[in-house]
Amino acid sequence: MLSTSLLRAACALVLLTATSSLAAVGVAQDVRPAESTFEQLPSLRLVRGAQPKNIPLLITAEAGESWTLAVDVPWAAVAPASGIGPTTATLRFKGAALALADDPIGAVTVRGLTGGGTNVRSINIEWDIFPKVFEGELITGSDDAALRAYAKDPDHWPKDDFGGGWELWGFLPDATTHPDRASADSPVDVAERTACADGQTTGCTRPGQAGLTSGMKVDQGWLLSTGDPTVVVGVLDSGIRWSERNLTNKHYLNASELTSCPPPGANTTNPDHFVGFDVNGDGMFTIRDYDTAPWLDDINFNGIRDPQDLIWADNGEGPCSDGVDTEDNGYTDDISGWDFFWNDNDPSDDTDFGRPLISNLKPWRFSSSSMGAVKSRMRRLRATSDCRMRL
Repeated sequence: MLSTSLLRAACALVLLTATSSLAAVGVAQDVRPAESTFEQLPSLRLVRGAQPKNIPLLITAEAGESWTLAVDVPWAAVAPASGIGPTTATLRFKGAALALADDPIGAVTVRGLTGGGTNVRSINIEWDIFPKVFEGELITGSDDAALRAYAKDPDHWPKDDFGGGWELWGFLPDATTHPDRASADSPVDVAERTACADGQTTGCTRPGQAGLTSGMKVDQGWLLSTGDPTVVVGVLDSGIRWSERNLTNKHYLNASELTSCPPPGANTTNPDHFVGFDVNGDGMFTIRDYDTAPWLDDINFNGIRDPQDLIWADNGEGPCSDGVDTEDNGYTDDISGWDFFWNDNDPSDDTDFGRPLISNLKPWRFSSSSMGAVKSRMRRLRATSDCRMRL
């Protein structure tokens, strides 16, 4: 007969074994310091037609524990689909499919292969896609009144409610749109908020006149197009203030001049460096592709990683501004524009005069300041001084 102490030891061993076999698996986003809140699961935001960047996922599991990973929607995919122990997986999105969706919702699920199928964890994917209609759909056949009515309806706004960007709105705010801020007496003249009837010429606003909207009607413009990331806007002015956070991710980077400093994970064998260096899969090569570069420091101490940090960086094998004119265009190391006043590759703004101009082309529809952009998916190339520039 077994002694009492041996029985207790046997029971403890059984409990320990059962607990180990049921060790919980888990899945969570590997959030990078440069990521905004609208890039973090579960709540994601997207300009319709844009390609979302890949999201790294942390899979937690006991060493030796097998698991599977899957998504339940056709507009996303994960890799690897299975594995053993803790690792990092990648959640990828199909931009073309999302462009045809209406604020879709899904989930990514990791399932441990021990414990009789009870070892399951999920994380939701909830998209807020703006504009709320497909590109060009509402513009065709719509008159001004219909466009204003559509733009004014809060159900058609992004979740940030456009912030306070009244200078962009294609409608006049009132008690319907902003009941918490509307007053009984509107500060807008009656004529400016009254559309002219047929034959009416006074005391009203005719098509083409200022009125009936508070701003540039950018929200209506987005219904026609949200821009094209292949378009590069060249700005000739006094330079760029690199600390402008709403521009950081949209500065043009010249991949051809960065072959000595590719982002980690880049496909350096791809003859098109702009494609090979797009490591986060968003269809563009930007400073965000360097999110995992351990050698890229905040050299200018502005609290963010920006192209100026890259211009002055050293990846351990040498400086990114390596002194080689790779393109043979006469502008050595023109990584992100050119300073024609000082004749160097750092187009910093010495006067702060040029920043307001470039901010008028602000890139993010969803941004830290809740400000929109005239063409939210274009990139810009900066040059300084009253001289010539090349794109």
